[in-house]
Amino acid sequence: MSNESPLLGRVLFFHALTPLHAGTGEGVGEINLPTAREVATGLPFLPGSSIKGVLRSLAEDNETSDAKKNVEDPVWRAFGPDTEQASAGRGGLVVGDAHLLALPVRSLVGMFAWVASPYMLLRLTRDVELARGAQSAIAAVPPVPKMAGGINCVTQNTPSVLWAKRNPEQKGAQTAAVQGRIFLEEMLLDAESNPRMDKWAEWIAKAVWPNDETSRKFFVERFVLVSDTTMRHLAETALEVRARVKIDGDSGTAAASGSWTEEHLPTETLLYGAIWARRSELSRTPEELGAADAEEEERSNNRIVSPAKKNLQVLQKSLKGGDVLRFGGKSSIGLGRARVEMSQ
Repeated sequence: MSNESPLLGRVLFFHALTPLHAGTGEGVGEINLPTAREVATGLPFLPGSSIKGVLRSLAEDNETSDAKKNVEDPVWRAFGPDTEQASAGRGGLVVGDAHLLALPVRSLVGMFAWVASPYMLLRLTRDVELARGAQSAIAAVPPVPKMAGGINCVTQNTPSVLWAKRNPEQKGAQTAAVQGRIFLEEMLLDAESNPRMDKWAEWIAKAVWPNDETSRKFFVERFVLVSDTTMRHLAETALEVRARVKIDGDSGTAAASGSWTEEHLPTETLLYGAIWARRSELSRTPEELGAADAEEEERSNNRIVSPAKKNLQVLQKSLKGGDVLRFGGKSSIGLGRARVEMSQ
Protein backbone atom coordinates (compact mmCIF):
# COMPACT_ATOMS: atom_id res chain seq x y z
CA MET A 1 0.00 0.00 0.00
CA SER A 2 1.17 3.54 -0.73
CA ASN A 3 1.78 5.84 2.24
CA GLU A 4 1.22 9.02 0.21
CA SER A 5 -1.23 11.79 1.08
CA PRO A 6 -4.85 10.78 0.34
CA LEU A 7 -5.27 13.80 -1.96
CA LEU A 8 -3.01 15.87 -4.19
CA GLY A 9 -4.42 19.33 -4.97
CA ARG A 10 -3.82 21.67 -7.90
CA VAL A 11 -5.55 24.82 -9.18
CA LEU A 12 -6.53 25.39 -12.82
CA PHE A 13 -6.77 28.92 -14.23
CA PHE A 14 -8.81 29.75 -17.33
CA HIS A 15 -8.54 32.82 -19.59
CA ALA A 16 -11.38 33.09 -22.11
CA LEU A 17 -10.06 33.95 -25.58
CA THR A 18 -13.55 33.98 -27.10
CA PRO A 19 -17.01 34.28 -25.51
CA LEU A 20 -17.84 31.16 -23.51
CA HIS A 21 -21.30 29.63 -23.19
CA ALA A 22 -21.85 27.09 -20.42
CA GLY A 23 -25.60 26.78 -20.70
CA THR A 24 -28.34 25.42 -18.49
CA GLY A 25 -30.86 24.70 -21.21
CA GLU A 26 -33.75 26.95 -22.14
CA GLY A 27 -34.39 29.87 -19.80
CA VAL A 28 -37.69 31.28 -18.57
CA GLY A 29 -36.72 34.98 -18.69
CA GLU A 30 -35.86 37.37 -21.48
CA ILE A 31 -32.74 35.37 -22.43
CA ASN A 32 -33.59 32.12 -24.19
CA LEU A 33 -30.28 30.38 -23.45
CA PRO A 34 -28.75 31.78 -20.23
CA THR A 35 -25.36 30.84 -18.86
CA ALA A 36 -24.97 28.63 -15.79
CA ARG A 37 -25.07 30.52 -12.48
CA GLU A 38 -24.63 29.62 -8.84
CA VAL A 39 -27.96 29.68 -7.02
CA ALA A 40 -26.83 31.52 -3.89
CA THR A 41 -24.42 34.09 -5.36
CA GLY A 42 -25.74 34.56 -8.89
CA LEU A 43 -22.16 34.34 -10.20
CA PRO A 44 -21.58 32.50 -13.50
CA PHE A 45 -19.46 29.35 -13.47
CA LEU A 46 -18.13 26.61 -15.73
CA PRO A 47 -19.34 23.14 -14.62
CA GLY A 48 -16.68 20.68 -13.55
CA SER A 49 -18.28 17.98 -15.72
CA SER A 50 -17.54 20.08 -18.81
CA ILE A 51 -13.94 20.66 -17.73
CA LYS A 52 -13.38 16.99 -16.92
CA GLY A 53 -14.68 15.90 -20.33
CA VAL A 54 -12.31 18.27 -22.13
CA LEU A 55 -9.32 17.18 -20.01
CA ARG A 56 -10.15 13.51 -20.55
CA SER A 57 -10.31 14.02 -24.31
CA LEU A 58 -6.95 15.81 -24.18
CA ALA A 59 -5.40 12.95 -22.19
CA GLU A 60 -6.76 10.37 -24.63
CA ASP A 61 -5.26 12.27 -27.56
CA ASN A 62 -1.88 12.25 -25.84
CA GLU A 63 -1.89 8.51 -25.17
CA THR A 64 -0.47 6.10 -27.73
CA SER A 65 -2.93 4.83 -30.31
CA ASP A 66 -2.58 1.24 -29.13
CA ALA A 67 -3.51 2.08 -25.51
CA LYS A 68 -5.93 -0.46 -24.10
CA LYS A 69 -9.45 0.76 -23.41
CA ASN A 70 -9.77 -1.08 -20.12
CA VAL A 71 -8.61 -0.76 -16.54
CA GLU A 72 -4.99 -1.06 -17.70
CA ASP A 73 -5.38 2.25 -19.53
CA PRO A 74 -3.87 5.16 -17.51
CA VAL A 75 -6.66 7.45 -18.75
CA TRP A 76 -9.27 5.06 -17.31
CA ARG A 77 -7.46 4.97 -13.99
CA ALA A 78 -7.24 8.77 -13.85
CA PHE A 79 -10.66 9.76 -15.25
CA GLY A 80 -12.69 6.61 -14.72
CA PRO A 81 -13.97 3.94 -17.14
CA ASP A 82 -16.28 4.59 -20.07
CA THR A 83 -20.00 4.90 -19.37
CA GLU A 84 -20.65 1.33 -20.47
CA GLN A 85 -18.31 0.02 -17.76
CA ALA A 86 -18.89 2.62 -15.05
CA SER A 87 -19.47 -0.12 -12.49
CA ALA A 88 -15.78 -1.05 -12.72
CA GLY A 89 -14.94 1.70 -10.24
CA ARG A 90 -14.11 5.38 -9.89
CA GLY A 91 -11.33 7.39 -11.49
CA GLY A 92 -8.60 9.13 -9.53
CA LEU A 93 -9.17 12.75 -10.64
CA VAL A 94 -11.84 14.94 -9.06
CA VAL A 95 -12.53 18.07 -11.12
CA GLY A 96 -14.47 20.89 -9.48
CA ASP A 97 -16.45 23.73 -11.04
CA ALA A 98 -14.53 26.74 -12.34
CA HIS A 99 -15.53 29.83 -10.36
CA LEU A 100 -15.44 33.40 -11.57
CA LEU A 101 -12.12 35.07 -10.72
CA ALA A 102 -12.35 38.38 -12.61
CA LEU A 103 -15.06 39.65 -14.94
CA PRO A 104 -14.13 42.07 -17.75
CA VAL A 105 -16.44 45.09 -17.51
CA ARG A 106 -16.63 48.09 -19.84
CA SER A 107 -14.83 51.13 -18.49
CA LEU A 108 -15.03 54.73 -19.69
CA VAL A 109 -11.21 54.85 -19.43
CA GLY A 110 -8.85 52.04 -20.41
CA MET A 111 -11.50 50.17 -22.46
CA PHE A 112 -12.34 47.64 -19.72
CA ALA A 113 -11.46 46.62 -16.16
CA TRP A 114 -11.09 43.16 -14.65
CA VAL A 115 -13.48 43.21 -11.70
CA ALA A 116 -13.59 40.98 -8.62
CA SER A 117 -15.18 41.23 -5.17
CA PRO A 118 -14.06 40.40 -1.60
CA TYR A 119 -16.14 37.21 -1.56
CA MET A 120 -14.56 36.00 -4.80
CA LEU A 121 -11.05 36.54 -3.41
CA LEU A 122 -12.02 34.94 -0.11
CA ARG A 123 -13.24 31.82 -1.92
CA LEU A 124 -10.05 31.68 -3.99
CA THR A 125 -8.02 32.00 -0.78
CA ARG A 126 -9.86 29.04 0.72
CA ASP A 127 -9.32 26.81 -2.32
CA VAL A 128 -5.65 27.76 -2.65
CA GLU A 129 -5.01 26.95 1.00
CA LEU A 130 -6.71 23.58 0.58
CA ALA A 131 -4.50 22.85 -2.44
CA ARG A 132 -1.39 23.95 -0.54
CA GLY A 133 -2.39 21.55 2.23
CA ALA A 134 -2.54 18.77 -0.38
CA GLN A 135 1.08 19.11 -1.56
CA SER A 136 0.61 21.92 -4.08
CA ALA A 137 3.51 24.35 -4.53
CA ILE A 138 1.22 27.23 -5.48
CA ALA A 139 2.14 30.48 -3.73
CA ALA A 140 0.07 31.67 -0.78
CA VAL A 141 -2.37 34.47 -1.56
CA PRO A 142 -2.21 37.95 0.04
CA PRO A 143 -4.80 39.09 2.61
CA VAL A 144 -8.12 40.19 1.11
CA PRO A 145 -8.34 44.02 0.99
CA LYS A 146 -10.94 45.62 3.24
CA MET A 147 -13.30 48.23 1.82
CA ALA A 148 -13.76 51.43 3.83
CA GLY A 149 -17.25 52.71 4.54
CA GLY A 150 -18.70 54.63 1.61
CA ILE A 151 -16.13 53.17 -0.81
CA ASN A 152 -17.44 50.90 -3.57
CA CYS A 153 -14.23 50.30 -5.50
CA VAL A 154 -10.62 49.51 -4.52
CA THR A 155 -7.71 49.74 -6.95
CA GLN A 156 -3.97 49.27 -7.03
CA ASN A 157 -1.67 52.30 -6.97
CA THR A 158 -1.49 52.93 -10.74
CA PRO A 159 -4.84 52.02 -12.32
CA SER A 160 -5.31 52.58 -16.07
CA VAL A 161 -9.09 52.78 -15.67
CA LEU A 162 -9.24 55.80 -13.35
CA TRP A 163 -11.67 58.36 -14.81
CA ALA A 164 -11.11 61.32 -12.49
CA LYS A 165 -8.52 61.84 -9.78
CA ARG A 166 -9.45 63.17 -6.33
CA ASN A 167 -9.41 66.90 -5.81
CA PRO A 168 -6.60 67.44 -3.26
CA GLU A 169 -8.46 70.47 -1.85
CA GLN A 170 -11.33 68.29 -0.65
CA LYS A 171 -11.30 67.79 3.11
CA GLY A 172 -12.65 65.11 5.42
CA ALA A 173 -11.78 61.53 6.41
CA GLN A 174 -13.86 59.94 3.66
CA THR A 175 -12.57 62.05 0.78
CA ALA A 176 -8.98 61.58 1.96
CA ALA A 177 -9.25 57.88 1.14
CA VAL A 178 -10.72 58.46 -2.30
CA GLN A 179 -8.14 58.17 -5.07
CA GLY A 180 -10.59 59.09 -7.81
CA ARG A 181 -13.57 57.72 -9.70
CA ILE A 182 -14.09 54.81 -12.06
CA PHE A 183 -16.88 54.37 -14.60
CA LEU A 184 -17.94 50.70 -14.93
CA GLU A 185 -20.88 50.20 -17.28
CA GLU A 186 -23.39 52.83 -16.07
CA MET A 187 -21.95 52.98 -12.55
CA LEU A 188 -19.74 55.82 -11.26
CA LEU A 189 -17.74 54.53 -8.28
CA ASP A 190 -15.45 56.27 -5.79
CA ALA A 191 -12.11 54.43 -5.86
CA GLU A 192 -9.71 53.92 -2.98
CA SER A 193 -6.08 52.86 -3.40
CA ASN A 194 -4.97 49.89 -1.32
CA PRO A 195 -1.44 48.36 -1.42
CA ARG A 196 -2.91 44.88 -0.98
CA MET A 197 -4.47 45.24 -4.43
CA ASP A 198 -1.02 45.48 -6.00
CA LYS A 199 -0.09 42.15 -4.40
CA TRP A 200 -3.35 40.53 -5.46
CA ALA A 201 -3.03 41.78 -9.03
CA GLU A 202 0.51 40.46 -9.26
CA TRP A 203 -0.47 37.10 -7.74
CA ILE A 204 -3.32 36.53 -10.18
CA ALA A 205 -1.31 37.77 -13.15
CA LYS A 206 1.53 35.37 -12.39
CA ALA A 207 -0.88 32.45 -12.00
CA VAL A 208 -2.75 33.12 -15.26
CA TRP A 209 0.18 34.34 -17.41
CA PRO A 210 3.33 32.80 -15.88
CA ASN A 211 5.35 33.30 -19.07
CA ASP A 212 3.81 36.47 -20.51
CA GLU A 213 5.07 39.66 -18.91
CA THR A 214 3.10 41.90 -21.29
CA SER A 215 -0.23 40.33 -20.35
CA ARG A 216 0.66 40.45 -16.66
CA LYS A 217 1.35 44.18 -16.84
CA PHE A 218 -1.88 44.77 -18.79
CA PHE A 219 -3.90 42.94 -16.13
CA VAL A 220 -2.25 44.62 -13.13
CA GLU A 221 -3.15 48.06 -14.47
CA ARG A 222 -6.83 47.10 -14.87
CA PHE A 223 -7.65 44.97 -11.83
CA VAL A 224 -10.23 46.52 -9.46
CA LEU A 225 -12.25 45.30 -6.49
CA VAL A 226 -15.90 46.22 -5.99
CA SER A 227 -18.35 45.35 -3.23
CA ASP A 228 -20.12 42.00 -3.32
CA THR A 229 -23.42 43.80 -3.98
CA THR A 230 -21.96 45.68 -6.95
CA MET A 231 -20.37 42.48 -8.23
CA ARG A 232 -23.68 40.64 -8.22
CA HIS A 233 -25.26 43.47 -10.20
CA LEU A 234 -22.44 43.37 -12.77
CA ALA A 235 -22.65 39.57 -13.01
CA GLU A 236 -26.33 39.93 -13.90
CA THR A 237 -26.02 42.83 -16.35
CA ALA A 238 -22.50 42.88 -17.81
CA LEU A 239 -22.41 39.48 -19.52
CA GLU A 240 -22.53 39.32 -23.30
CA VAL A 241 -25.92 38.65 -24.89
CA ARG A 242 -26.16 37.78 -28.59
CA ALA A 243 -29.23 37.55 -30.77
CA ARG A 244 -29.17 34.75 -33.34
CA VAL A 245 -31.48 33.65 -36.11
CA LYS A 246 -31.78 30.47 -38.16
CA ILE A 247 -31.63 30.88 -41.95
CA ASP A 248 -34.01 28.85 -44.05
CA GLY A 249 -31.93 26.77 -46.45
CA ASP A 250 -34.41 27.08 -49.30
CA SER A 251 -35.37 30.76 -49.13
CA GLY A 252 -32.13 32.15 -47.71
CA THR A 253 -34.16 34.26 -45.29
CA ALA A 254 -34.91 34.03 -41.58
CA ALA A 255 -36.71 30.83 -40.64
CA ALA A 256 -40.23 30.97 -39.26
CA SER A 257 -38.96 29.84 -35.85
CA GLY A 258 -37.68 33.38 -35.32
CA SER A 259 -34.64 34.66 -33.44
CA TRP A 260 -33.33 33.70 -30.01
CA THR A 261 -30.83 35.14 -27.53
CA GLU A 262 -27.78 33.53 -25.91
CA GLU A 263 -25.80 34.66 -22.88
CA HIS A 264 -22.02 34.27 -22.78
CA LEU A 265 -19.13 34.93 -20.47
CA PRO A 266 -17.28 37.66 -22.37
CA THR A 267 -13.84 37.38 -23.91
CA GLU A 268 -11.11 38.04 -21.28
CA THR A 269 -13.10 36.43 -18.44
CA LEU A 270 -10.87 34.75 -15.84
CA LEU A 271 -11.95 31.65 -13.91
CA TYR A 272 -10.29 29.14 -11.64
CA GLY A 273 -11.11 25.67 -10.37
CA ALA A 274 -9.62 23.11 -8.04
CA ILE A 275 -8.63 19.63 -9.15
CA TRP A 276 -7.78 16.76 -6.82
CA ALA A 277 -5.93 13.52 -7.45
CA ARG A 278 -6.80 10.53 -5.27
CA ARG A 279 -6.08 6.82 -5.13
CA SER A 280 -8.27 4.89 -7.57
CA GLU A 281 -9.38 1.27 -7.74
CA LEU A 282 -10.89 -0.41 -10.77
CA SER A 283 -12.23 -3.95 -11.10
CA ARG A 284 -10.63 -6.18 -13.69
CA THR A 285 -12.59 -8.62 -15.79
CA PRO A 286 -11.61 -12.32 -15.69
CA GLU A 287 -10.03 -11.91 -19.15
CA GLU A 288 -7.80 -9.12 -17.86
CA LEU A 289 -6.59 -10.96 -14.77
CA GLY A 290 -2.90 -11.74 -15.07
CA ALA A 291 -2.56 -9.74 -18.27
CA ALA A 292 -0.48 -6.90 -16.79
CA ASP A 293 2.67 -6.79 -14.71
CA ALA A 294 2.56 -5.70 -11.06
CA GLU A 295 5.70 -3.61 -11.21
CA GLU A 296 4.20 -0.13 -10.85
CA GLU A 297 0.63 -0.58 -9.62
CA GLU A 298 -0.60 -2.56 -6.65
CA ARG A 299 -3.03 -5.36 -7.44
CA SER A 300 -5.24 -7.25 -5.04
CA ASN A 301 -7.33 -10.19 -6.33
CA ASN A 302 -9.26 -8.75 -9.27
CA ARG A 303 -8.66 -5.05 -8.56
CA ILE A 304 -6.03 -2.67 -9.89
CA VAL A 305 -4.96 0.21 -7.67
CA SER A 306 -3.42 3.43 -9.02
CA PRO A 307 -1.90 5.90 -6.53
CA ALA A 308 -2.84 9.57 -6.55
CA LYS A 309 0.56 10.66 -7.87
CA LYS A 310 0.28 8.54 -11.00
CA ASN A 311 -3.25 9.72 -11.68
CA LEU A 312 -2.07 13.33 -11.47
CA GLN A 313 0.82 12.56 -13.82
CA VAL A 314 -1.67 11.53 -16.52
CA LEU A 315 -3.06 15.07 -16.47
CA GLN A 316 0.35 16.74 -16.16
CA LYS A 317 1.60 14.78 -19.17
CA SER A 318 -1.15 16.12 -21.42
CA LEU A 319 -1.63 19.62 -19.96
CA LYS A 320 1.62 21.37 -20.80
CA GLY A 321 0.69 24.90 -19.69
CA GLY A 322 -0.80 27.61 -21.85
CA ASP A 323 -2.89 25.04 -23.74
CA VAL A 324 -5.81 26.49 -25.69
CA LEU A 325 -8.84 24.25 -25.18
CA ARG A 326 -12.54 24.57 -25.94
CA PHE A 327 -15.24 24.48 -23.26
CA GLY A 328 -19.02 24.75 -23.33
CA GLY A 329 -21.28 24.87 -26.38
CA LYS A 330 -21.44 26.71 -29.71
CA SER A 331 -18.10 25.42 -30.97
CA SER A 332 -19.26 25.64 -34.59
CA ILE A 333 -19.24 29.45 -34.36
CA GLY A 334 -15.87 29.63 -32.60
CA LEU A 335 -17.00 30.08 -29.01
CA GLY A 336 -15.51 28.56 -25.88
CA ARG A 337 -11.76 28.85 -26.54
CA ALA A 338 -9.74 29.38 -23.36
CA ARG A 339 -6.11 29.22 -22.23
CA VAL A 340 -5.49 26.88 -19.31
CA GLU A 341 -2.70 26.99 -16.75
CA MET A 342 -2.27 24.52 -13.89
CA SER A 343 -0.47 25.33 -10.66
CA GLN A 344 2.46 23.25 -9.46
